[in-house]
Amino acid sequence: MIVALSFVPIDNLYAAIQQLGDDLPECLQPFLDWFEDNCVGRVNRNGRGRRTALFPPHIWNLHQRVLNGQDRTNNHAEAANRRLNVEMEVQNPSLWSFIDCLRKVQAGRDVFYNQLEAEWRSLRNNKLREIKSSTLPWLPDTSLPRRHQIVLNRLRIGHTLYTHEHLMSKKEQPICTSCNTVTTVKHLLTECLLTKDARDKLMLPNNLCEILAPNTERTSSLLELLKETNLLQKI
Repeated sequence: MIVALSFVPIDNLYAAIQQLGDDLPECLQPFLDWFEDNCVGRVNRNGRGRRTALFPPHIWNLHQRVLNGQDRTNNHAEAANRRLNVEMEVQNPSLWSFIDCLRKVQAGRDVFYNQLEAEWRSLRNNKLREIKSSTLPWLPDTSLPRRHQIVLNRLRIGHTLYTHEHLMSKKEQPICTSCNTVTTVKHLLTECLLTKDARDKLMLPNNLCEILAPNTERTSSLLELLKETNLLQKI
């Protein structure tokens, strides 16, 4: 539970620690005290403000990084540093040796990514490939409410409550009663007769790649479609 504090908004951190202190088992109270002293700052004796923490929240708090879709750790930086050390094989390389090493590592990365991109583009009959034509990342739209971001991500991976609830409830796969076909994300957004009028009115394209790609105007139309067809709460 203490580890979960890293995902709490900084403005709500003090209240969360107070609540956690009331509910935490007695055996874990010393650890919470240590965390508060070193990572948040102990409340001053006069009750006004807190002492400066050794590791203040802006260093370790991940709330905003998660919303922005950023890395939660520095593993990638450490891996890059380890790769450079292996390539250089010396402790103190000269400037030109260092530059040559960077070029060599970058060339290797370029070859790898080109192979990855070519393999991705060559895929056929793949659900994710139909949605995303490139391996380049899609940055999250942080202007959207959290719930709408979740809906958008579920549609992109093709797994929603409406289309895959049967896996948990051990029921038959849902069939669209209007079209007499299996209910999938692709069917709902590009083929279904129940959503056709709303799709035409909102001028949504007939392929998933364009519908689900990062585009503020199109994403707004997609969310409007889900609202009009009463699907938003079912995704």
